[in-house]
Parts: sequence; structure tokens; C-alpha cells
Amino acid sequence: LFGETYAAPIGIAPMGLSALTSYRGDIVLAQAADEARVPMIMSGSSLIPLEEVAKVSGNAWFQAYLPGQLPQIKALIARVALAGFKTLVITVDTPTQANRENNVRTGFSTPLRPTLRLAWDGLSRPSWLLGTFARTLVRHGMPHFENNYATRGAPILSSNVVRDFSDRGHFTWEHLKLIRSLWQGPLVIKGVLSKADAAMACRVGVDGIIVSNHGGRQLDG
Repeated sequence: LFGETYAAPIGIAPMGLSALTSYRGDIVLAQAADEARVPMIMSGSSLIPLEEVAKVSGNAWFQAYLPGQLPQIKALIARVALAGFKTLVITVDTPTQANRENNVRTGFSTPLRPTLRLAWDGLSRPSWLLGTFARTLVRHGMPHFENNYATRGAPILSSNVVRDFSDRGHFTWEHLKLIRSLWQGPLVIKGVLSKADAAMACRVGVDGIIVSNHGGRQLDG
């Protein structure tokens, strides 16, 4: 695939917040993928700077949610290329933030809001609290969304910061054509469900398509 030979026809999909589930989660996933000789896609909604993952794995792909503003698009593409990633994945199936009712019921949000329930969730899981969260705080400081843009984003824990998803709705085919002209390596589009969109993506010059609806948990219809 794209000039690489893998050990299996499966890989690790981009998963945001991996570093919140285990210590240095994105790096662990990249190293595990290299050992298993399967592809791994780093999420743009990750909490570890993409440059740190590129240092430990020259095979990881990078997935981005690109805003609809040209200066921001160009800056992020340049950053990903400078870090050394060879394959770029653009997710296009989330033009707006989904109404995840399960997250509402459990009180989960990004950034996380400090609440008594959140405090209890952490205190009642001491191995995670000490081995992942506290260990991260001591060694690396408060995690932030590091890779949505060319600059650092919101912290993972905040009582008043709100992430802005609105710019994703302005992403168009013209932006994709621009990205194709800027990105020299394999370009993959993730989130295609329409035959017409797949054909259009091929005409634009993408190298691969990931058929996906985000597992139905972003926008299921």
C-alpha cells in the first residue's frame, strides 16, 4: 500500500485523546504498529505534538480536520510535512459537532469540565489517576489539543474554554485541490460514503479513500 508492505490488511484508525486513556498513548500506538508492521494513523484530535510521534515512528500517517481558511490550512500542511509524515489523511465527514447523547448523559465533553462527578471518576480509578493523568501532568504539564491547527489548541481540562468546530463546515473541493497541490506524498480522504464523492476525489487526485461514517457516532444520518 503506497509502496509499503504490511503484515496484515488492517491498521490502527485515528483515535483522538489516546493519551488520555494511557500514558503517551499516541506514541505507544505508533510503536506497537511498527512492531506489528501495520499502518497507524495519528489523530488530529490528539494530545501529543505530532512532531513527537514522528520522531519515534517514520511510518505513522497523520489525520487532520482542516479548517476552511487558507492560511490555517497551508500552515498545518507545512507543519505536518516538516515533521516528516509521508501520508496525509483528511477527514471530511464532520462539518459540524455531533449531538452525542451518550456523552451528555455521562457528562463527558472536550475540554473536560471540572465537576464533582469527574473528580470521583478519577479518584475511583487510582491506577489511571496516578499512572496516566498525574504522570502526564508531572512530566509534560496539562495536555492540550496539539494538532488541530499549526498552533497549540485548547487544554483538555477547562471550566470555560470551548472548542470551535464551525470552521470545518467551510471545507470544499477547492480546498482539497489546493491540498493536493501542496502535499507531495500519498493523500487519503476519510469519511466518504457517496459514489459521486469518491469519483470526485479521484478526479482531484487523491491516492486513497477510507469509507467511513465515524462509526455512526458523529453524524449517523
